[in-house]
Formats: sequence, structure tokens, C-alpha cells
Amino acid sequence: MAHRCRPEAWRAGATAWALYRQPDVLFLDEGTANLDPACETRIADMIAAMDITRVVIAHRPALVERADIVVRLDKGKIAVSSRFAPDDAPILRRA
Repeated sequence: MAHRCRPEAWRAGATAWALYRQPDVLFLDEGTANLDPACETRIADMIAAMDITRVVIAHRPALVERADIVVRLDKGKIAVSSRFAPDDAPILRRA
């Protein structure tokens, strides 16, 4: 009889494997969605400290709060915000 991992366990293992490989770019789609808040915060801190490009799809705040640029869909319009660019930066438009 084969053992099957729950989706949460598979996701955690895949995330750990991706981080172990020390990528230049990391893509996460709800990568911390099934973790408890304390574990999610630790992982978000660890990922934020890495010198890599991160592309993250997330609803929970731990990863969003650590993002340099946030692109969100707000009432059918794209809203972009950045921790580094001034409000009048030509590439960024605030909603």
C-alpha cells in the first residue's frame, strides 16, 4: 500500500526543497497558506532575508507585508504599491 502525503505536507516539502536549492528566483502560489501563524511568520522572515527575486501570490499578510512591490486587484483595477518608489514614480501608479 502506497503512502500518500496530504497536500499541505507536499507543499511544505516542495517549499523546503526549493529553498534548499538556493534559487535566484522563487515563485510561491499561496506557499504558506496552510501553516499556523507562528510558522508562517518564521518562513516569511527567512524568505524575505534571502537575496533573491520573489514572486508571490498570497492573501495572508505574512508574505505580503514583507514584499518590496505589491500588485493587487482592487475592484477590477490593478493597484501597485512599493516600499521604495515615491508615489509619483512613472512605473508605479497608486490606486
